Amino acid sequence: MRYMLKVIIVTLSLFNLSTLDAQVKARTEAGLSVVLNKDGTWEIDKDTSSLDCASLVKYASTSESSGLISKDDIEISNSSGDKVKISFTALKNTVAITATVKGVGTCISKGDDLVVVFKDKSSLKLNYSSTKMDCESTYLFLLGKTFENEKELNKLGNQLISSLGFTANKKMAIFAVPELEAKKIKAIVNCIKP
Repeated sequence: MRYMLKVIIVTLSLFNLSTLDAQVKARTEAGLSVVLNKDGTWEIDKDTSSLDCASLVKYASTSESSGLISKDDIEISNSSGDKVKISFTALKNTVAITATVKGVGTCISKGDDLVVVFKDKSSLKLNYSSTKMDCESTYLFLLGKTFENEKELNKLGNQLISSLGFTANKKMAIFAVPELEAKKIKAIVNCIKP
């Protein structure tokens, strides 16, 4: 009996020693996939990057409406110092994409747009959806059955984006979209589209 107990203890010890060099993957309470390093540090798991719907979107309700929204903004910078924050909201048959761009211009009006270029070199042009001028550099794009542009919404959910080009006042700010952010945008669209 004692011999068997010693064998079990030695086997478990050897197993524990062999796993000390390995990284351990874990999920936080917030649903983020992380890699735990042997030195006690951690980093976001770049392989999965929490691309599941529970990690990317949440249900939100106000007195006026309710629906799914992106948990976090997608933030991208370019070499000129311009920055864009993108968020997503789903209401009934519509997905609203809001993008706040710093650096492209002061006021956005009808005729200003977003050009989306995908990894396969195809592109998509989204028109600014508000009839009012916006002088806070916030673009609004409404997509879905109601606006007869479901095809564009589906393309955002089916392909990875390589770049975004925002126009305002005849100026354009172009953002190369890192692969992780491109995967997040695609996943969020698929999580919230009607």
